[in-house]
Amino acid sequence: MKSFLSLLLLLLIFITLINIATVRGDCTEYDPIQRDCVGDGMSCNASIKCNNDFFCNNGICAKASGLGQTCTEQTLCIPGLTCQKNICIRTAFVQQGSNCTYDGECFGMLQCIAGICSSMDNSCDTYISCSFGQYCKGGKCVSVTPQGGECNVDSACGMGSGCNQKKCVNYYSLGKGAQCDSKSKIDFCDYKQGLICEKASNTCGPLPPSTNPLVNCFSSGCNQLEQCFCESGKNVTQKGTCFSVMPNTVEILSQCKDDFQDYMNCMTINRCVSSPDVKYIGSCEVANCGNELCSYISSCGHYEGPVNVNPNPSCYSSIHYIYKCSRSSASSIFKSSSFGGLLSLLLFSITISLFL
Repeated sequence: MKSFLSLLLLLLIFITLINIATVRGDCTEYDPIQRDCVGDGMSCNASIKCNNDFFCNNGICAKASGLGQTCTEQTLCIPGLTCQKNICIRTAFVQQGSNCTYDGECFGMLQCIAGICSSMDNSCDTYISCSFGQYCKGGKCVSVTPQGGECNVDSACGMGSGCNQKKCVNYYSLGKGAQCDSKSKIDFCDYKQGLICEKASNTCGPLPPSTNPLVNCFSSGCNQLEQCFCESGKNVTQKGTCFSVMPNTVEILSQCKDDFQDYMNCMTINRCVSSPDVKYIGSCEVANCGNELCSYISSCGHYEGPVNVNPNPSCYSSIHYIYKCSRSSASSIFKSSSFGGLLSLLLFSITISLFL
């Protein structure tokens, strides 16, 4: 039921063609060169990536196997497919009560029984083994907690809400001065009012002012919506610059909340249970709410880093089973790094560009 949470927690298998290297002090190094992906028979390594139809095999890009084709430890499947019994198959994209052809297509512990993903005894390992409106508690699927009810984990709350101060609360809903959990992957404060959860006080407060680009952030640091970057290969102890890696204006915050609510409304209307990581073509979420999901990623994933993080078109796969947002709707893509200030938002698991 918590698509966004799992996305956020697992993040990211985004296709990112810049290298965030190690963190020196308070400054994250970046590679300013946007690299192309390479194809069949070409050299590859940690910096030179193969495009999505290929994989790096002992330093050489080799063709990956498609649906129903043979796969081995040396021959991988294209993104979105899994190698089982030496055959590339689709896995984990069908929720409880939906049509299936084999067990592997079903979420979690569900089994394909009489052509339907089902649970024999209502048992579960995670929420994805449960029906819409349920979560996994003590190995059994139970109804989610209503707004204002007591909770210990986010998954106990309904779609579009999380556990804040031991109560189920809608995301982006709290007013100025309200207590909030600054560690939450999604903010509880009302973005429409230009409020964010302040890390220092765990209360909802106004947006902090942007850091002057002339300030050397290597030692002074940035505000909680920014990250300090230093160009790789330079003397990073001398110059670091703060760049926004989160929504940083009231207008962007407001749009983020609108798009989030549209996404949650769509999921609720269609009673979709979301996959925890990769968004597969054919799932309820993608089939019914793909556009809303991409709009949410675009606005709430606001990024103003020092380099263009959109992959070169050569890196896109022509055949795949992973849902990808169009570049126009997800132009602001953020990167995961070891620097704590950069939250691993969204999703993760969602790459960019829809070709199907």
